[in-house]
Amino acid sequence: MSAVALAPEDMDISLLLSEFCSVVATDLRQFARLHAKELDQQQIHQLQVAGFPRGLGFKLESEEAAPVIAHLAEQVSNWPEVLSQSELDELAADFAAIYLTCHYGSCPQESYWMDEDHLTMQKPMFQLREILEQQGLEVSDVHQFADDHLVNELELLAYFLEQKPDLAGLGKIADFMDEHLLRWVMSFSERVALMCESEFYAGLALITGLYCEAFRDLLAQVLDQKRPTKREIDARMNPKKVVTVPLQFIPGIQKSW
Repeated sequence: MSAVALAPEDMDISLLLSEFCSVVATDLRQFARLHAKELDQQQIHQLQVAGFPRGLGFKLESEEAAPVIAHLAEQVSNWPEVLSQSELDELAADFAAIYLTCHYGSCPQESYWMDEDHLTMQKPMFQLREILEQQGLEVSDVHQFADDHLVNELELLAYFLEQKPDLAGLGKIADFMDEHLLRWVMSFSERVALMCESEFYAGLALITGLYCEAFRDLLAQVLDQKRPTKREIDARMNPKKVVTVPLQFIPGIQKSW
């Protein structure tokens, strides 16, 4: 599926949207699985069979994404049929440093990136929890994945797309991305790519962020609405409070009795 031409003009728009949303949801759930657990031999085999990341349903066509896709595809295809235990251990150690201990300063939680002091369990976590509750959903293990964890935000985005949204629904999905995932995912991705040891996790982080940005750009085309600026989103998420100050009596300025 191309980011430029979605379908012939005579194709039913509702069918097109449904198929496209299903494709993107499948991709997002694959990203979520890869960010949720360290790679094992079975996952590696599945990635090779699928030709990851070239096998993604939504094709990224930007100049920025092309070298990332090429390098990551080469990395996956060049893995031996069976990785040695030491190779698996190296991948597991890098996964832990990124997602578990945050050794690289790469905490995969929205709160961390939105808080000036990089604290977790802040306002974004409770906002995500409220959104999940509104959908009748909950995180199965909040000790492993906080509500605003990257895995949960990707899974929630996939869930929204699986509900067969109409154009209005896509608008709400765009708002969710603007107000949450896209405020921090590229910062996380770039940090991981800069600091981590393995080429696979560097590529995975970058392709995840670039994929989300490309999908949001396409939503802007479908909705015929420009993407809001960072300043506009910040103002939306942190509206200024208007405080009314009562007028005080100042002799000589106003009437008195």
